[in-house]
Amino acid sequence: LGLHDALIAFASFRNDILATPYAIIVDELENVVVVSIRGTASIEDLVTDLQLSPVSMERVKQVCNFDVPVEYFSHRGMLTKCKWIYNDLHRRNILSRLLPSNADPDCGRGACRGFKLVFTGHSLGAGCAAILSTMFRPKYPDLQCFSYCPPGCT
Repeated sequence: LGLHDALIAFASFRNDILATPYAIIVDELENVVVVSIRGTASIEDLVTDLQLSPVSMERVKQVCNFDVPVEYFSHRGMLTKCKWIYNDLHRRNILSRLLPSNADPDCGRGACRGFKLVFTGHSLGAGCAAILSTMFRPKYPDLQCFSYCPPGCT
């Protein structure tokens, strides 16, 4: 990130069993909008990490409108956090205001039209970034994900 040309468009510091902190950074030098999800840093995050039983993503596939022929499974705790972030982003209409969707060209002007969308995180945040990338891919098919040390079960 060229920090002199970057700004924090939004940050959520909520941290509990359902929610995890994340930030949206706009890098005008690189023409990229980055959604960065914080990794494990609290007792609540540790509880999330320990909810590692696999859960089907069938309902998520329907809500997010991605169609794959195989059944997807995810880490239960991370999927819970991802659902909260996904709903929070939609409720606040943040990405839609910044980035018009390729799937919906009439989705406003978009302050960052033509910018790339990137999800990133480390550890818990990396797992969430990978899952969220799957959830947002139908709306932003060119998005990228950089996951650093994600748990193998995501």
